[in-house]
Amino acid sequence: MQVHFSPLASDFGPDCSFIEGLLIPGKVMAAADTSAKTIAQTNMEWTEQHDNIICQEILVLEPFKAKKGSIARGQIWDKIANNLNSLQHHQFRVTKRSIRERYTLLSDKFRTKMRNEGKASGIDTDLSDVEKALEEIVEKEAVFEETAQNDKKKFDNAKAAEMRYRALENLGGTQKRQRKDEVENDTAPRAKRRRSGSDAEAYLRGKNDLMQKWKMDEMQLRKQRLEAESNKEEQSKKQHQDLMQVTLTKTKLG
Repeated sequence: MQVHFSPLASDFGPDCSFIEGLLIPGKVMAAADTSAKTIAQTNMEWTEQHDNIICQEILVLEPFKAKKGSIARGQIWDKIANNLNSLQHHQFRVTKRSIRERYTLLSDKFRTKMRNEGKASGIDTDLSDVEKALEEIVEKEAVFEETAQNDKKKFDNAKAAEMRYRALENLGGTQKRQRKDEVENDTAPRAKRRRSGSDAEAYLRGKNDLMQKWKMDEMQLRKQRLEAESNKEEQSKKQHQDLMQVTLTKTKLG
């Protein structure tokens, strides 16, 4: 009589498992578990209560205050997902990606509704709790985006100004070297000068004249700008004084 023994997973190593008689490597099992968890997280039934809770979390943590596409913003979405998954009274199975997608869907629908109802004059828009929260989120998001754009514009302007300043510095250094070369050429013996030297000197003088004219024009524009700002400030002071005088006169008459 022959006795057959069923193999154990331990006979093949610690990273193997048996499912219905099949030997499955541990890495395959881990990948299958991860895939199952992902499917479970993304497949959930959304209710209005779920949407309202999502909006409240977004209002509290404000993911839009971080730069779009940055690690900081991703971490905030992660925190929102973790907070929702830890709730006991409402079951959530979400990831930061599914939360972002759900919010995008809700906000797009809300914006479309507001545009359509805004076109119909004389109609008051009744908002649900979720829509009221979305309205606040959309307004905050717009403020953050506008602030980010203004900051970027200021940074770009400052960078451009710095580049212009460096260009002027380099130009000044070049002009000094050119003047030095001109002096050396003037003091050198005429017999050693090349015939093309006079042409080069004429070119440099013309270039220097143009740069001097450009600098003078720039200084004149700056002076005019300062005078305009000064006149505007004086006019504002005069208007304020006139207003104070009128106020005092009325007080005395009263």
